[in-house]
Amino acid sequence: KKERKDITLLIAEDSKMLNRLIVDTLSKAGYNVVSTEDGSEAWKHINACSSAEELAEKFQCLITDIEMPAMDGLTLAKNIKSDRRYSALPIAVFSSLVNDALIRKVKDMNIEIMITKPDIAKLVETIDEIVLN
Repeated sequence: KKERKDITLLIAEDSKMLNRLIVDTLSKAGYNVVSTEDGSEAWKHINACSSAEELAEKFQCLITDIEMPAMDGLTLAKNIKSDRRYSALPIAVFSSLVNDALIRKVKDMNIEIMITKPDIAKLVETIDEIVLN
């Protein structure tokens, strides 16, 4: 059975305050966390992996905001889902921009989950469901 201490999460969040809150909360919950400040930086971490196996060993889930500089979360998710080396990486969108159009877009992209900010307790619960099962 997987445990939180065996899981590394990649975070893409440009708000320094929310980034720190997410990192602190998930770290206190027992997860390993790699934090980035935008989609471009997160994409560099992902794209450094040469295979699906290497990515699966390095990161077990991506948590991303939508609106970010350099590369937004939807572009990041599209890059991941359109590359067969990375497409199995679970993605959780953590955003305050939840509306019907965004929900449809996220579902069309086969993104696993969408959580409305600032429900940090729901984030931990959902990440548990995604990576521990």
